[in-house]
Amino acid sequence: YRWMVSKTKKVERQGLIPMLIGAEHLEMEQLEQQCLNLITNSKWFTEDQAYLLYKEARKWKYEKVQTLMMKQCKRIFLTIVCSRDFVEMDKDEVVKWLQLDNIGINSEVDVFYAAVRWLLHDWQGREQHLMDIMKCIRFGLLPPWRIVNLRKNENTGMLQELLLNQELQKYLE
Repeated sequence: YRWMVSKTKKVERQGLIPMLIGAEHLEMEQLEQQCLNLITNSKWFTEDQAYLLYKEARKWKYEKVQTLMMKQCKRIFLTIVCSRDFVEMDKDEVVKWLQLDNIGINSEVDVFYAAVRWLLHDWQGREQHLMDIMKCIRFGLLPPWRIVNLRKNENTGMLQELLLNQELQKYLE
């Protein structure tokens, strides 16, 4: 409402989510469309800004914007994976990130290690999600020698706990 009565009508990232939610609630289709146009404009939203908006949308539990912003975070995927935010995400969020088709990675190995990082952060609490997370990995894109090494489970260090799982071994087979 403050935006509507202000003289400058400037939209900033910090207030965009509440404004969009308000526009939807008040059925203000033009304002809603304007906000969505801003969100999808990659010139206005750099990838780091898109991630910040993703985090804000997450606080509001606003999945529509979260999904839009995830798709804009292509080149910073590995940076996000290295952040504390990533290991604090819930399983469903991690699955969505790992299933993205347009992320900037070197190979599917990066996605595998992102999954491993999330799982091992709280292995006791996340062990039950192992197969849901591993099914996000496109193992067919990994070099065959790497899969053989994973199946042998030799010199795998911290991965050993994961690789002892019989269901995962069958899946790798």
